[in-house]
Amino acid sequence: MKVLVVTQASAIRTALEGILRSRGDLCEVAGTGDDVAGSFDAVVIDPALGEEAVALCRRLRREMPATTVLIAGGADGDRLRALLEAGADDWLAAPLEPRDLDLRLRLAAERRGLGAAAAERLAAVEEELRRERAFFQQLFRNSPSGIVILDNDDRIVDANQPFCEMFQYPLEELVGYQLSDRIVPEELRAEAQELSELVFHQKSVARETVRKRKDGTALDVVILGYPIELADRRIGAYGIYTDVTERKRAERRLFHDAFHDPLTGLPNRSMLIDRLERALQRTRRGDFQFALLFIDLDGFKAINDGLGHAAGDELLTVLARRLEACLRPGDTTARFGGDEFMILLEGITRTSDATRIAERVLERLREPLEIAGQEVLTSGTIGIAFSATGYQDVDEMIRDADLAMYRAKAAGKARYEIFDTAMHQRVVERLRLEGELQQAIAEGGLMLDYQPIVSLRSGRLVGLEALVRWPHPERGRLEPRELIPVAEESGLIVPLGRWALEEACRQLVIWQERFPERDGLVVHVNVSPREIARSAFYGQACRVLEATGAPAAAVGLELSEQAIQESDAEMLWRLHNRGFRLQIDDFGIGISSLSALQRLPLDSIKIDRSFIRGLAPGNPNHEVVRAVAALADSLGLQVVAEGVETEEQLALLRKLEVHFAQGYLFSRPLAADAATALIARDPRW
Repeated sequence: MKVLVVTQASAIRTALEGILRSRGDLCEVAGTGDDVAGSFDAVVIDPALGEEAVALCRRLRREMPATTVLIAGGADGDRLRALLEAGADDWLAAPLEPRDLDLRLRLAAERRGLGAAAAERLAAVEEELRRERAFFQQLFRNSPSGIVILDNDDRIVDANQPFCEMFQYPLEELVGYQLSDRIVPEELRAEAQELSELVFHQKSVARETVRKRKDGTALDVVILGYPIELADRRIGAYGIYTDVTERKRAERRLFHDAFHDPLTGLPNRSMLIDRLERALQRTRRGDFQFALLFIDLDGFKAINDGLGHAAGDELLTVLARRLEACLRPGDTTARFGGDEFMILLEGITRTSDATRIAERVLERLREPLEIAGQEVLTSGTIGIAFSATGYQDVDEMIRDADLAMYRAKAAGKARYEIFDTAMHQRVVERLRLEGELQQAIAEGGLMLDYQPIVSLRSGRLVGLEALVRWPHPERGRLEPRELIPVAEESGLIVPLGRWALEEACRQLVIWQERFPERDGLVVHVNVSPREIARSAFYGQACRVLEATGAPAAAVGLELSEQAIQESDAEMLWRLHNRGFRLQIDDFGIGISSLSALQRLPLDSIKIDRSFIRGLAPGNPNHEVVRAVAALADSLGLQVVAEGVETEEQLALLRKLEVHFAQGYLFSRPLAADAATALIARDPRW
């Protein structure tokens, strides 16, 4: 079909040319009525030409009665009525649509050759078409989603207002342009072409993707694309665009929050485990190795408690940035929890790749920093596990890095240790020993030995120190130096201490009943820092007295210098007022202060055996013992010397006016029966 378009508007000209060429029609364009010459099957006139358009309609009806004359959309009611009266056959609504134009041309031509009956049927069809067009116009104009109509070359034929606003273009800057040139980012051109080809093959598509606004900013959109078909062939397409930028931003925020620590912004435990699992999978597929660094901050609790939690949070944040600065591209640092961090080093080739990073981390953590207006010194301890060990499970690797870190702490902190299989075996053995100790406590598998304490004035036995022994069925007799560390680390020291105190008090009552004349006999029991730090200890100790009938004045509680420092002064005063005797054990090797000796209700000091060993007139040990004895005398405290093994030591201690002593010179620790026999003999030294 040969069609003439009479308009001076580029948008109308471009739209009609696109539609007509997609139909396979021959299209010519004239700017005014004077330019119209020749014969045409149809003429489409722009009503914006005003009276010139009316005149052209009259002329065409005179000169070309068989030609279909259509009015392009955009005319008001009066203008449209004048054009129809002047000879126009029909009008096209805006926006110009391929289907509408096709039908108008066909119907107008058919109407001219039909009779009255056919005209009625045609009128009914036209009415239905107008209804459909009205529905479409309502949907197109009022839809909250952006809608764009394309021809077969993916050129924009029309777009609704939401689409224009979504991409920040006026309509005239969209019509006639390739859709990709306007809204598709360069890196997504291939994806856009794929979508176009799917729709071209008459398939509807749905895709969540990214497009760009006029100013170049990106927005997340959901696209629904559909072909426009006429007589089983595609004549164009339309797309429905929904802006989901805010939803995607919320999703990304939720994802970030789920996999990042809110305080430091570092990846959290979940993300680290996910990346560890992927790294393990890569090691199984090929030649790929990695390392895991488990970092624990030294002394963080003291800083957090001393300066406050806000200062502690600031410290963690600053140190997180320092850790990030130590990494290579592609490595991961994560906050694992509390003051623990992890570093995943991927693609290492040598052990030194990891140790070099560990040394860099230790160096950065040692650098002083200012927190809450104060200079703070920190350090960290690191355990390293390598994938070359052959892990099958993430938890195993984390566990081994943790074990190596604890071994480094035991060796002095502010250093790193590399995990080896022997370390794991030692841990397994320790866990087994802990389980056996728990069973021994519950089933009465422990025993107490008693080492005599002698008055250096009378030479008589005046007390005994209760010492825990464990007759292990496989390891033999385990003494405190082997037993207590296991109990301390496992937390079993609390039930162990409770059992020891109760057992010693029961034995004390037995001795008091058998030897009533020895009413001054005192049994001493060691109390760990963890026990005395518990607020429940006072009540526990009092319940033991009530259960056994032992008098508090005959029970001595021996506290290490660490226990004294970590205990509650009010707790010590309550114990003192209840009648318990309080003694500092191993005095001289810890951190006791003179103020603690003055303000706490202590009864005695036990000088550590390291000062008694090698005791001789004029040597440093002699001066230390003399000074301690003089200090104790000035404070009204009694002095006990432990580890006495020779007569020479005994003589010197008496000259220094030390009050009591214990050691192998008097007796080794004895079982309860042997201690009973010793009390009965009442020896003199």
